[in-house]
Amino acid sequence: MFRKAVNILTAGSKYRSTGLTGAANKSVNAAFLMQGLRCSSALVAQFETAVSKLPAREAVRYQEKNMKWTASNFKAYTDSHANALLEHGFSIGDTIAVWLPDSAEKHVTMLAAAKMGMKVVDIDPKISNVAELRIVLAQAECKALFFDPINDQQDKLLLLRKAIPEFYYYDDTHGQAFHSKHFPHLQYFVHTGFDLEMGCLNYKSLFLRDPEVSAVDALKNQVNDGLPLYAKASAKGGALIWKSQKDVLGTVEWGFADKLIKSEYFESA
Repeated sequence: MFRKAVNILTAGSKYRSTGLTGAANKSVNAAFLMQGLRCSSALVAQFETAVSKLPAREAVRYQEKNMKWTASNFKAYTDSHANALLEHGFSIGDTIAVWLPDSAEKHVTMLAAAKMGMKVVDIDPKISNVAELRIVLAQAECKALFFDPINDQQDKLLLLRKAIPEFYYYDDTHGQAFHSKHFPHLQYFVHTGFDLEMGCLNYKSLFLRDPEVSAVDALKNQVNDGLPLYAKASAKGGALIWKSQKDVLGTVEWGFADKLIKSEYFESA
């Protein structure tokens, strides 16, 4: 189901899905770089403008994987990730949760969500017990959970299976949909590791490069500053406090986006 992308835009589209090591290898032409400049979201529009001015500028180095990206590389990853999510049925207003440390995957997913008008719930990667994880998942009410299977030398996948009874034996081999009595919003699990894990989608498969019709472009006029974008989940529970597309600019959690917008080189874990 989630693994079988159905082209809802054009019957003849060709899927070219690649991971973080391949999605930006192709050069980005001027028209591609100018996409999104008319977006009503200041965050997205300023990012697109910065890329269009200095596409070949070295933007970031991710130390753990020793990857260095230019501004146009970052845009290519973000756009291809957003298009892949849209092709898989995600849409404006959907909520995803990121249970990830600062990383390329987290940054790309957050910025892709901003382009799509989706909401991001940030779960502290240090959460390490079943009770706390259940609290934040109930609080998040997310459609998909992005997570690092092994982080801080802890098996996050096993912890997740223990926290969600239905997930422990969930097998998506034949396209079965996931259903949980305790977490009814949760449908998909996306891990950033290398192995194939039962019941999970591998993050590196969630990239659709150069689609014949960009679904992200079609959302430009619908994504604006007032849309809720980001909230942090708490092990204490309670209602989420949402920051809008406009409000996230200048926050610590979106510091990477500020650097990209200001054309400032930075390094991350």
